[in-house]
Amino acid sequence: MTMTRRPALVFGIFMLAVMSASCEEKVTERIPLAIRASVRVYLLPESGTMTIRIQKRDLNIYENEDVLAARLLGPDRSVIQTVTIPDDGIAGKGGGTPPKVQQRTITVPVAQPGVYRLHVTPLSGDLVFGFQTDCPRYVIRGPIFLNEASLSGDVWFMPPKKPFKITARAVHRGGIQRLALDDDGGKVVHTFDLVKPMESVSYVVPADRPRGRGLWVFHVEHQDVRIEIDGVDTWTNNAASYFAVEKTRWMLLPFAETIYLKPGESAEARFTLRNSTGANAKFVLSKHAPEWASLDILSPPSPVSLKPGEAAELRVRASVKPEAAEGRKARCHINAACAEDPAITASAAVNVVVGAAPVGKPLRLPITLAPYRHENAQFGYRPKYPCNPPFFDLANRPYIRNRGSDHNISTAIATLEKDTWIERSFIDALKAKYPGFLRTEKAAGWEGTKIVFDRDNDAYTILRVRIAPKSTKGVLLYSPDGFKTIQVYELPHGEYDTEQFVGHNVLPEPPPICIYEKTKNHPARFCSFFNLKVLLPKKKDGKLVLGEPILVSDNCFGCCRHSGNPAPTATRNGLTHIVWGEVDDTGVPGVPTYVATIDHQTRTVGKKVLLAYAPPVNDCHNQPGIAQDSEGYLHVVTGAHGQSFKYLRSRTPNDAYAGWTEPVDVLKTGFINPKTGEEEGRQTYLSLLCDSKDTLHIAFRQWRRGKDKHLDGGMYAALSVQRKKKGQPWEDARPLVVAPVTGYSIWYHKLVLDRRDRLYLSYSYWSKHEMYENDLPGRYNYRAVLTSADGGDTWKLAETGDFVAGVKSGR
Repeated sequence: MTMTRRPALVFGIFMLAVMSASCEEKVTERIPLAIRASVRVYLLPESGTMTIRIQKRDLNIYENEDVLAARLLGPDRSVIQTVTIPDDGIAGKGGGTPPKVQQRTITVPVAQPGVYRLHVTPLSGDLVFGFQTDCPRYVIRGPIFLNEASLSGDVWFMPPKKPFKITARAVHRGGIQRLALDDDGGKVVHTFDLVKPMESVSYVVPADRPRGRGLWVFHVEHQDVRIEIDGVDTWTNNAASYFAVEKTRWMLLPFAETIYLKPGESAEARFTLRNSTGANAKFVLSKHAPEWASLDILSPPSPVSLKPGEAAELRVRASVKPEAAEGRKARCHINAACAEDPAITASAAVNVVVGAAPVGKPLRLPITLAPYRHENAQFGYRPKYPCNPPFFDLANRPYIRNRGSDHNISTAIATLEKDTWIERSFIDALKAKYPGFLRTEKAAGWEGTKIVFDRDNDAYTILRVRIAPKSTKGVLLYSPDGFKTIQVYELPHGEYDTEQFVGHNVLPEPPPICIYEKTKNHPARFCSFFNLKVLLPKKKDGKLVLGEPILVSDNCFGCCRHSGNPAPTATRNGLTHIVWGEVDDTGVPGVPTYVATIDHQTRTVGKKVLLAYAPPVNDCHNQPGIAQDSEGYLHVVTGAHGQSFKYLRSRTPNDAYAGWTEPVDVLKTGFINPKTGEEEGRQTYLSLLCDSKDTLHIAFRQWRRGKDKHLDGGMYAALSVQRKKKGQPWEDARPLVVAPVTGYSIWYHKLVLDRRDRLYLSYSYWSKHEMYENDLPGRYNYRAVLTSADGGDTWKLAETGDFVAGVKSGR
């Protein structure tokens, strides 16, 4: 929609910047853009100040308050300012559209280069809004839903190169019109005849239709329309304001890093520079810091040349002068700008605080996350170890598979050597086994990262490797010396899981390996048919003999290892007890969960025993777990997907066939059902352990609603733990971390026990909310590890000192 060149609207700016917002006022001019949807406005301001005016008109169609909320975020995703425009005060349904509009004005200095964001959210659908800004470059991301028939204007967008479909409709009778679409040369591509309200009219732009290099435009005579363009989520009402914001996506990450330093100290931070321009590009680096602090870019030298999609690690050192006062804070930043196109620019903040980080203190739980404000921002958490689950050898030395944000890539095992973290790479061993080795596949957490030790302290871990563009293999890595030397063994085709240490299962031999061999699909979304087989490897003359797999079930529902990942087996005295779920289409109330026992000497499987039904049916999220206590009793917790787990115990130690207790619900609280008003427990993704006191510990994603003030009492996901002390019922769930947003969330968590009863809980937060799904690459961002040295009474963020103390406690 063409506008006179007056301030469009933008927001975001440095948190230290001076900001002002006008008091609410009523004006008589029309809203230049009547949007009826939540949108993001991406702004690329020049130096100086930026002004944004937000205008709102209530429609007063329904009986509700019409409130508009807007937040301005800086390039580092810090919240610059939040404003709300309240209801216009016209009460009652059908109160009519007022002649005047309400507005707020934001004026901010532009102290940090990069893209700013204005998040505009109508808290009801009963209003329209627009904006004006003096920022010369801006685009809008969100639905093209305009609802003011008396206004006219243009909608500009960049057409996709592939064939794409456009659907347009008049919202009301006022939107009936002939809607013309022109290409970048002004030629008509298509005219949409909108003759009835809410009647969809579609057109597919073929692949051979010339696109040109510029923007296409809809000429909208009456702004009472909805337009949907496949593959397009950014648009603008002013052709001159457009810039390719998608080329700045994931350009410089993380958005911010908080570093605590004592006077005179320095520390390094690392950032990732990524080329999303689609072409070869050079990026010029720059920095900014106040006089009493300094920021140095250590590597690579500027400019940085990157191929399309390529990334480079930036090493940055922050320092503060000896005279810096305790408690003083500095907002520094680094900036990257594309030499070929200065509009492609991004900056990241380095927030320096003089003093000791609160990371070492016990936490006041739960940790309450906020968008873009996770453990580093709140506590100065900057671990020197990879944030994957740690596993512990017999001397309680930790071993952790490394990873980044890419869920595929892992290259080494990290461990402590003289209280310092070192990494032992397994890539050379993989290349020796497979000369065509390309990379690891789903090895950073999606298919589990378990490291297992037997009674000889020999180590084992399972990987999937890509040895050709369309070929992957499962391999078992075996090391008798803490991964200084590594043997590689190829596994039979399938998916894999193995038994890890969960409290009382020191393995006399290599761990049993579960193989899930897919045989066919199932119509359920989270289920297929699998053969479940088990390998019982043996050691012979310093090598492994894998042997033939033993079939346990030809009707298994699969496995789920990215979250929870409990032990599927429990081994003692030559017996391996295995639990699994099966496919069932007979109308049962949940996944039939079974247990059976494999005799190592005879290599035979006993008859399967039905334990419980894990709701809902045919859902591999319902992965069960098994553990043994100090007396050998078997404890099983079934999985669930948004309902309560079930718990039961064997009546005889180390015996799956002498009877079980009746299954009981593990959790009955935490979620107020909005339909019934009744309270229930909702759990997903089980982790299960049994400590030396025979206390059972579980970790899981808990759906909570109406039980606390977090997120206004709405439904949200918590990362919760629960325990059952010996001879006592399950305690109530204890949320450790609260999601920053409502709606779908997942933690990719794993609960681990060391050899000294210390608990470790690793997690990575991800959500389908735009701030996480679109704003961050991969699913392993904001990684963290919590630890408890007192059986779960208190928790803290794990530091290297916690691991060192665990090793020394066993000496």
